[in-house]
Amino acid sequence: MGNICRHQSNTQPSRPRRKISVSEIPIIEQEKISILNEYLLYDIGEKSNYISFKDYHTTHSPLIIETLFTIQKDSLKFFQDPITHMYCLSFFYDSKCEIDITLYFFVKEYIEVATSQKYFYIDNERTPSPITLHAYPGNSVYTKIMAMLDLSLFSESELKFANKIMIPLVVFMRNETFSLLLYMKLEGTNVIKVREIFDNMEDTYEILDVFLTDNDVCSVCLNNPKTMMLFPCRHVCLCESCLNFMMNRNHKCPICRSAIRFGYKIYKDMNC
Repeated sequence: MGNICRHQSNTQPSRPRRKISVSEIPIIEQEKISILNEYLLYDIGEKSNYISFKDYHTTHSPLIIETLFTIQKDSLKFFQDPITHMYCLSFFYDSKCEIDITLYFFVKEYIEVATSQKYFYIDNERTPSPITLHAYPGNSVYTKIMAMLDLSLFSESELKFANKIMIPLVVFMRNETFSLLLYMKLEGTNVIKVREIFDNMEDTYEILDVFLTDNDVCSVCLNNPKTMMLFPCRHVCLCESCLNFMMNRNHKCPICRSAIRFGYKIYKDMNC
């Protein structure tokens, strides 16, 4: 009925991990699932429930991570081919190296507590087997991937990742030096990124989009440089002193009015 696809990954973004080979993903039989502890994939905003407000003053120096392969996220489209009636995923990518790309459709994530290894459970009765293709170096290269997929077997909440349980699409890119894992949801023909994890075989990072306002100064005091990134909305709009004030007041982001759980000082100088 189903398989569990496993790739080894540290679930904590910034902690070191042992070097592993990701050249292939082994398959584990369904009965082995009984030995795993189930952890449902949760939204990035829920992570802050486990972080004290004291952490908001933590300072991080800018960290530049160079990836040799990127998918142009605005180019991701999911549509039905008018001739074959098969569903297709298309996108543009930029690559400086050869890389393998594997697509997993409608999977559930599990984590083994003892080893912190990640597993994907695939329901083969409703979804096709994982699809792997080999990508070559190039800029703005167009790729079209055909998939035998019947979307009528899935509810709207499953397609949009509303229940935070079944991931509609996982894109796993890897070579001998790094891997990039994208969690996606489907909204019509649009493919929207939910989560992005980068692994350079020594450390694992979760890559977050940062939302900057137009001005370089704090949105509240209009004087100090904005240096604090707010979570979970990830707006960079406050200086440290204004964040300290707001954390003791209304806990609302001045841009989107969502609750501020904590914040990080991501750089000291906007020009760095």
